[in-house]
Amino acid sequence: MILVSAFFLWFSFGYEIGTSRRMGPGYFPLVVSSLGVLIGIALIASGLRFEAPLPRVAWRPALTVSAGLIAFGLTVTSLGLLPATVLLIAISAVGNPENRLGAVLGLAVAGTVLAWLIFIVGLSVPVPSFAGVLSWI
Repeated sequence: MILVSAFFLWFSFGYEIGTSRRMGPGYFPLVVSSLGVLIGIALIASGLRFEAPLPRVAWRPALTVSAGLIAFGLTVTSLGLLPATVLLIAISAVGNPENRLGAVLGLAVAGTVLAWLIFIVGLSVPVPSFAGVLSWI
């Protein structure tokens, strides 16, 4: 966290920072990345203060959510927002073996409708609902 925040902090100085009253394009990245560095330092300090065993990493959920996000990014322009959202939710749901098909389908429908309402209807993001072979829908 500290390294990523320090990276963005370094590059925020390449933009005009401005002041609190007249913020420049580098102001927000400077503030957020500075907070990231401070939170990272606080986490390291608290971790060094208490001796506790490290928890096991839950690899399956981490990998399936990452795979779902990658699949979404790769398919949102070729299939459209709605199929890519369903794909994201379906792949991510595999990470929890306790998920049931009905619950995943309900989440996929709700998530897809919510994505459509927010990004297509509300924000008018120029991404097709359906694209490619699904553009006839």
